[in-house]
Amino acid sequence: MAKELKFEDYLQERHGEQYTGTDDMMPDDFNIWLDDLSDDDWIAWGDKFAAKKMQFSLKDLTDLEYSISSEIESHHKEFTGGCTIDISGASSNIGDLLTQFLTDRGVELVK
Repeated sequence: MAKELKFEDYLQERHGEQYTGTDDMMPDDFNIWLDDLSDDDWIAWGDKFAAKKMQFSLKDLTDLEYSISSEIESHHKEFTGGCTIDISGASSNIGDLLTQFLTDRGVELVK
């Protein structure tokens, strides 16, 4: 699973894309850049960050779907038994997406 993206890291990447100064001044310039953001800028960056997080979440689900499908195919068995998937270490977004993903495919979830 991909490393969880933090909002501050995301903002540092966005700041770095437009920064033209020297490396030693970059941290100070980042703090100035943050101070200069308007309320609307914060909301816009938050929306973009949320969209980026969703992309990571969907990629994780795609990887998980491939992994599960490959495992089932490799054993050439009909899947009729119970299955436990531990998602306790996953972010809540991943858990919600996984639940929706499995429900959409007709998997009965037992709590």
